Amino acid sequence: MDNRIFNVNGKTKQQLALAVKALLLDEYDGIQKVKGWYFNKERGLVLTWYVGNDSGNKKTIPFTNRMGQPTEIEPDELVDILWDWLSSEQANEVELEGWDKKFEDSDVSNNAGWRLYVDEWGHVKEGNKPHDSIDHYSIAALTKAYMWYGK
Repeated sequence: MDNRIFNVNGKTKQQLALAVKALLLDEYDGIQKVKGWYFNKERGLVLTWYVGNDSGNKKTIPFTNRMGQPTEIEPDELVDILWDWLSSEQANEVELEGWDKKFEDSDVSNNAGWRLYVDEWGHVKEGNKPHDSIDHYSIAALTKAYMWYGK
């Protein structure tokens, strides 16, 4: 499906597990396979369905089994990896923008959370500029985000 819209934020691991389950469920009641990932400071941790050596996808790191062989990752294991990544130094390097940012000078309170999302065409853009290309091998991106709570 080319017009998939997915943009979920939350705070807990249980919410993340439900979001991952919804993300990976395709329109035929199958589960989309996750094979790799890469980090982008503007987008976050990007999940991919393909890992190859072509010039456009060299940045992708495959998920591997205990023997170090590339493998598809199961949704439950993916949730654990994503949850752990949220508390990593790399996750703190993401340049948060818009609704994801922590606002100090505002009339709301903020708590750390996460956002799992896709951009145009149901994939993840290479950057934040309107003309940045789409990574057609991407499934979604995860970033830290701040949850806003009003008065």
